[in-house]
Amino acid sequence: MRSIGDEWLCFSNGEKFSNESLGYLADIFPMPVEQFREDKNPYDVSPPGTQTAKAKPARYWYPTLVLNLDIKKALPEHGIEWLFGRVRAKQIKNGRMDLEMIIMDEGGDIVALSNHVCLVLGSERNTAARSHDTSKI
Repeated sequence: MRSIGDEWLCFSNGEKFSNESLGYLADIFPMPVEQFREDKNPYDVSPPGTQTAKAKPARYWYPTLVLNLDIKKALPEHGIEWLFGRVRAKQIKNGRMDLEMIIMDEGGDIVALSNHVCLVLGSERNTAARSHDTSKI
């Protein structure tokens, strides 16, 4: 389904997930709206040279307006290396996305549930030069 994105996650530096890192984890995920924008997979992680198309610069920015996080299961004190995340777009309409995120451990137990409201903005809104004129504030 194009409205769902699944991923297994671990930190590249070897750190383990803790209860404190769940908020970060809940806000990093593949954007389901990207699946509707192009026919190819925008998150293709095939080895270099085997991908079917060159990466394109980001056309959109997805700032999070609201993020609710409900922790259902405390992680072990020593942390956990791998967690599974599933993001699902509930609705994409009028420049806004309503999403849900489910975070599970290796055993399939739900660790946390998260709901989001994100905007869909042109990337120039995030990359444009900033004005330093304080008279407009």
